[in-house]
Amino acid sequence: RSSSRRVASMASASSSSIAGIVFDMDGCLTKQGAIDFAEMRRRAKIPPKADILKHIASLPAEERARSMAAVLEVEAEGIQRMELRDGLDELFDFLDENRLRRALLTRNTHLAIDQFLTLSEKYFHEAFDRSFEPPKPSPAALLEICNRWQTRPENVVMIGDHSDD
Repeated sequence: RSSSRRVASMASASSSSIAGIVFDMDGCLTKQGAIDFAEMRRRAKIPPKADILKHIASLPAEERARSMAAVLEVEAEGIQRMELRDGLDELFDFLDENRLRRALLTRNTHLAIDQFLTLSEKYFHEAFDRSFEPPKPSPAALLEICNRWQTRPENVVMIGDHSDD
């Protein structure tokens, strides 16, 4: 509910200028905790403060493959535990009533996006996973969404639960 009120507040303050909302998925539209990031780091041998994707990219090929396999395994387990946040129906009704576009932008995989879309039965105008290079926190995917929506970045709101969002 509180996320619906926050979006409503932002949209009503400047509804003529907001073209759409871009949502992070994990922990934002889904309940937190589905992905066990501590376990992911342990299995993939990633230091506690390191960016997971950047760290894996920096590894030699064989080690990179093992590390990514561990990440994918933990993500697959998380997909099985994925639950939607309360209030999504009201939030998306509001977005529809106000003709606000919506997009997903996640550092997760397309399989996680597919599971979210299956659970939520919601439509998104765009959906980007980590295969879009470079991934968040780079603004490249957000700029691509703006380009596809033919709008300026200041007309799009990004909602996330982490500083990388």
